[in-house]
Amino acid sequence: MDPVHLIMAVWGQEYVDLFLNVALPSQLSPANLPAIRHSSGLLYKIYTTKEDESRIREHPAFERLCRFVETRIIAVERIDPSWKFSPLMQFHNTAIQEADLDHAALIFLSPDFVLADGTFVSLLRAAEAGYRVVLVLTLRLVRETAMPDLLAHFCSPSEHRLTASPRELTQVAFRHLHPIERTYFWGPGFSSFPIHAYWPVEEEGIIARCFYLHPLFVNPRLRGMIPQITVDADYVDLVCPDPSEIHIVRDSDEIACFELSPQSAIDENAAKYTPACRTTPWSLSRWAVVHANPCYRSVLHHWYFQVPIRVHTGDLSPAWNKAERASARTARRLRWCSLLLRKHPHIRDVIGFYRATKMNISESRGYSDKGAKKRGRPFRDAWRRINLDLTEDFHGTGWGEVVSNDLGQRWRWMGSEGASSLYLALEGRQAYVLKTEIHTVLGGDIYDLRLEANGEPAREQQIIREGKTFYHWCVLPENAIGRQEGETEIVYRIGEGHETMRVGLVRVICERIKRR
Repeated sequence: MDPVHLIMAVWGQEYVDLFLNVALPSQLSPANLPAIRHSSGLLYKIYTTKEDESRIREHPAFERLCRFVETRIIAVERIDPSWKFSPLMQFHNTAIQEADLDHAALIFLSPDFVLADGTFVSLLRAAEAGYRVVLVLTLRLVRETAMPDLLAHFCSPSEHRLTASPRELTQVAFRHLHPIERTYFWGPGFSSFPIHAYWPVEEEGIIARCFYLHPLFVNPRLRGMIPQITVDADYVDLVCPDPSEIHIVRDSDEIACFELSPQSAIDENAAKYTPACRTTPWSLSRWAVVHANPCYRSVLHHWYFQVPIRVHTGDLSPAWNKAERASARTARRLRWCSLLLRKHPHIRDVIGFYRATKMNISESRGYSDKGAKKRGRPFRDAWRRINLDLTEDFHGTGWGEVVSNDLGQRWRWMGSEGASSLYLALEGRQAYVLKTEIHTVLGGDIYDLRLEANGEPAREQQIIREGKTFYHWCVLPENAIGRQEGETEIVYRIGEGHETMRVGLVRVICERIKRR
């Protein structure tokens, strides 16, 4: 298993105190950090300010943390208001870049999160089952009332430990549910910015369907990417494009993670979009096609909504099936409305949206069964043939601008350094044919274009012509792809002595070679 970096960004007395007195003690419960202490490669990283560093180091809970896991504090002099991103985004981006250098997975924690006992054990179990992303619903609780309740019933002050089972923590959650969460209940007064939708199940809990979920665990399939928005908006899209490697926690018994927010906190996005959204699939889909697509034309967040999440305080009664069927009808109708409302330039985009939003991944309540990989196979099959338009957004570095001519043709120049990279998620232990459409070559010979896969020269490189179109054709070696478990960096290089040579490329077609 890859190393794991546990990431905590915290600053300011209010949040440092919350971290040290509630969040960290919940992480120190017996089936959390103490239970995984012998896992190799664990590193707990705290991003804070110099002013807050001493307060953290002197606290007994921090001393106890250091007994269970290697801990490192990364402190800045102060929060710089000139940062391009918010301080939280800046810390997260730094943590992501450092984890990429170590080829490490990340656990994104928060100073206002309280975790049920067993959360970290469940995360590592999911990772061992082959999942690269674990997404959780984090209900907001009223901090002023929930925190005293938690400390009074579940805290062990002498051991600086807060131990609550998932059901015990969920009982606290429903006693102190934040007003923002109540606006997500399907019915009158529904939020004007509905990132979640809830259906109550008598007095037992809720069925939730969500466009946004917190990525508690991420082991990037593609490295070198940082979110342009936030980790819960576009990061999963960028680093894990294969949904079969994404696990949505569908039952609070598996992982319960809740957020403590001030009573006065408001949903600033909802305040901008008054009046309330009507509780019809059409109205909700009109919101979703605009606000649930944070990463280009992503459909991942639309798929999230098709997955029901059960948050409950006791055993499940027959009422849960009725509530889940009601929520499923809404989800299906919303999916079809979104299909009509979204812009689809080609029929393949319609088919792609239909397939990618089907709720046929992680059907079971858990993930340890032997059928887990089989359930993801239809999505993995989509990567057997890749048709990548280089004039649009893709995962890559070192590329130049996109240009066009009077005929409407478009292409992208390679970068001025003479080497440009793109990243593909392929299937390990499998060879591929890769064809790259060439539009323009200036100042050199077309045969000087060469290609590498994970540092190894591609085999059988040649220039072929199909009609009036030229392609660079090659074979990606099986051993090169398998070296990174399918995570493949393709590097295009211009031959030596042609630093000023300009090469314009249009499209990449990658198709697996069928075994005899």
